[in-house]
Amino acid sequence: MYLEWNDMLKYYGGQLNQHNNDFNEFYISDYSAAGRKTHAMLIFKNSTGVVSPFESQEEPKLDTQESNKTHAENLLLHAKAWTDLLPEAIKQSNAQSVVVSLVLNRTTCKSCSDLLISKRKAVLNGLPKSQADKCKFIVASSGLYSKTSADELQALKTNGWIVAALKINGATAPRFQTLMNLLTKELNQEDRALDLNGI
Repeated sequence: MYLEWNDMLKYYGGQLNQHNNDFNEFYISDYSAAGRKTHAMLIFKNSTGVVSPFESQEEPKLDTQESNKTHAENLLLHAKAWTDLLPEAIKQSNAQSVVVSLVLNRTTCKSCSDLLISKRKAVLNGLPKSQADKCKFIVASSGLYSKTSADELQALKTNGWIVAALKINGATAPRFQTLMNLLTKELNQEDRALDLNGI
């Protein structure tokens, strides 16, 4: 399953247009060509329907044993956007479903996959069941990280994340197809676009 950037524009609104250059530079280019830095974007609507994407990029690694703590998704999941603004947006939303998208320039490492699972649970545990039930969480990556295993992606899926590959304006990153092959063969996903209005 893959997520189209243009479909995100239609669903979340034109405010994402300002990030097109970022996506072309950081999400479609080869991960190694981007200096092997991770990039992440968190996207959701607030109570008035306004989307304010929150971006993060990897910080310089000061300690290689703690390098996973500088990955962009780790930084983003510890930021106010996730810990405070997202739960508040969910609580105030009158929509039938709240779609939260986490977009990455490559799939997560094992440590960050575990973090995605625990952080999603933490958000939902702080909500009434009626609000938690309408939340949908997507993690879409433009390519497969060499250290990501099928088991890690399956764990994300099992724990409530919709796992998808990412296309930008029809273009794909070098390891997009490798990720798609893993999703279809190991996670038994269909080779089709993800419908944000139908999840």
